[in-house]
Amino acid sequence: MRKCENIYEEICALEPVVDSLPCVHNNMTMQGRRKVFYISDIHCDMKMKKGFKDFSDKEYINHVIKKMNGDDPFGDNPLIIVGDIDCCTENVDYFFSQLRMRRDGIIIFVLGNHEIWAYDMAVSDLDEIIKRYRVICKKHDVIMLQNELAFFYDDRTGNGELLSFSHHHVISENELSELAIDEIQVYAEKAKMIVFGGLGFSGKCKTLTSEGSIYNADIGLYRDAVPTLAEDIIQAEKSEKAYLKVLEALSNYNVIIATHCPLDNWSERGYNSNFIYLSGHTHHNIFHMSSDKTVFADNQVGYSSDDYDLRYFLINGTYDSFINYSDGIYKITYEQYIDFNIGKNVRLKKKNDGKQIVLLKKGFAHMFVYYNRSNKLMLLNGGSPKQLYHELNYYYKNLDKYVSNIKTIMNSYMDKLLNISKVIKSIGGDGSIHGCIVDIDYYNHIYINPVDGKITPYFAYDMEQKYVYKDLYTLLAEKKPSLLSGYVEWQKIDSNNEIVVRNTELTDLAVLVTDKKIYSASKIIKSIQYLLFQDVVREWNDKILRISNREETIGEMERLEIDNSIYQSILQSN
Repeated sequence: MRKCENIYEEICALEPVVDSLPCVHNNMTMQGRRKVFYISDIHCDMKMKKGFKDFSDKEYINHVIKKMNGDDPFGDNPLIIVGDIDCCTENVDYFFSQLRMRRDGIIIFVLGNHEIWAYDMAVSDLDEIIKRYRVICKKHDVIMLQNELAFFYDDRTGNGELLSFSHHHVISENELSELAIDEIQVYAEKAKMIVFGGLGFSGKCKTLTSEGSIYNADIGLYRDAVPTLAEDIIQAEKSEKAYLKVLEALSNYNVIIATHCPLDNWSERGYNSNFIYLSGHTHHNIFHMSSDKTVFADNQVGYSSDDYDLRYFLINGTYDSFINYSDGIYKITYEQYIDFNIGKNVRLKKKNDGKQIVLLKKGFAHMFVYYNRSNKLMLLNGGSPKQLYHELNYYYKNLDKYVSNIKTIMNSYMDKLLNISKVIKSIGGDGSIHGCIVDIDYYNHIYINPVDGKITPYFAYDMEQKYVYKDLYTLLAEKKPSLLSGYVEWQKIDSNNEIVVRNTELTDLAVLVTDKKIYSASKIIKSIQYLLFQDVVREWNDKILRISNREETIGEMERLEIDNSIYQSILQSN
């Protein structure tokens, strides 16, 4: 058995110590998505041999675990660890035992080159080392991926409660090569998260060290387990082969590609614009978000840092169980309707009282109706079905135009909501959107008038008692001071943003408003947002079909009584 001695000196002889370069980004864009946390290059081995010599191995690992969970204390969200925890299997074993005590959610792990060293194993065979880590991960309910593809699914209990990521299925490397494309796609149809993971290797890396060597097996990256470039190339090509199969089958899905080594180290194929790429290894933190690619390699801790904060990105976490249906009108079962809503993360409050549910589908738009016992056509709208007054074919014929007009109406307003949500999240607030309201936290909110776009921050104990403030600064100063410094710093960067504007009609004092008018407006907007967020029509108003421009939109919204804004209540109370 090899001892974990003089590791720091041995590593430094081959790999220059590079501090992890910090890179701040905001990738939180829309409510209704799910957090996926990630971290890489924790390097307990390096810290214990360098800067924390007074700690025992277990003491330092406990220190790391405690710091890691600060951003997600309950540990319900998925966590992906992208390699290089430690170079000794015993320490990795203990690390996962302590991490699992603090996290109930999914933990996904891919090996890094440091794990491959396995200094405390008597063998250096790569396959044997991988088997050892599989045993460790299985013991702690950690999902280890090595050129494998994992699908994660939701379930519901008998009373309708959502069980997020309640079960998963992993396709092994061998299975992946043997399965047909359509067989892989079947697994993807109802998956809420898809992850392809592995070490990747560096057989195709072109990056040079400061001495002019290439970062691959020839400089000892994998020690005796992968001792030569030729073997490194073999491993890289195995990773690439598996990746290309995923690319062929799931190029239109939001697959997370989690590999310790960056894509260009092991594949000559470029990035897929629909995939999210996680990597580590380089200790140079980068992120890239554009229409061409999404890369999060920006939480590599490195050899020197003691900062173990978890970062996260958001995934859509939805599927469309009718995605393979062509345009048309279909009779479906209630179970199919339930399954569709599970796929869209929609919680149903009541069962319908109709005999038969009917799906109207055009493009990505869905509309669900049924005939009640009185043979009246009803639109399914959560727990409150609404009567429709035309024949079924009328709604199918006009569905695409209705959807197009709704998007024309809502685009600029949704841009405003998303901008405010982004600001709130960037300063540490919630940022969830529901209807006309963006949450700062449970009690503090921002109301955005859908007619004139005015922004009103307010504090609410309940739906009746609302204290309205002239601007966000005043609200935060009084009710949420922990976010104030972040907001002040943000103002310096973007002082012209619409969220900064003050309402000159109000005094410095908070104004008490006791009516519920804003919630009526917000309820209508929220129903419309189901179309924008979930592709489901839950409101129908024939007047929408006659709207062709923004001016008509505002007038129509006023006639629809969506202008019952908080401003009217404020001015009446002064």
